[in-house]
Amino acid sequence: LPMEIDLVTCGVWVPVATALTADPGIKMAIFSPGIANVLQANYSALDTFLSELASSLLTPPSHEEEEEEGETKTNEDVELGDFSHLYYQPRLNSQSIENAQKRLYAHPTTVDYYKRWNLPIYYQLRFAEFTNRLDKALQRIQSEGWHADVYSGDESDAKKIRDELGLELPIFIELYDVILSMWKSTVFLRPLTHRFLRGAVQLVGRILAFVRAGLEGE
Repeated sequence: LPMEIDLVTCGVWVPVATALTADPGIKMAIFSPGIANVLQANYSALDTFLSELASSLLTPPSHEEEEEEGETKTNEDVELGDFSHLYYQPRLNSQSIENAQKRLYAHPTTVDYYKRWNLPIYYQLRFAEFTNRLDKALQRIQSEGWHADVYSGDESDAKKIRDELGLELPIFIELYDVILSMWKSTVFLRPLTHRFLRGAVQLVGRILAFVRAGLEGE
């Protein structure tokens, strides 16, 4: 039986993943930096790299690129002999690229690589940021009243929220802005979708409980 050689997975990705995880210092800096912004940026960059790896390596050059490459050949290349037409040219199409990407994701190295990300800790750090904003806002309301200016974002954003949604009290504008911030590209991570959804509901529930306590005189 002919032996299959997966150069995309074993020739490119496995050495890269091994380099990222072999050195303890590099591994700690990438997977567990302790700073939410850094971890999110690391994960997003490497996740994008892996998701586009097969396509980047296997997409055939366009006809224009092939023509430009042919025009750049020098006389020296011709004299030495150009044997590029004898090189093996695999038949690539969208299906073969998709299959290569599936092999990347299914490889044991990839499974182990994704397990190394401490994403639950990342979410805890982010959720602490969200709740801290609301806690400060609620503390001010308790001492200054419902009309206390507790919104911590840009005033232009507050005006936009008022105009589009009709929200008036700063606490609800702050809540809306906090929930929006959870889904920014610099905060959200796809594997944590369920946690972010649950967190958004918890934040809304926190405000509802506060309002209810106020109405009941607590």
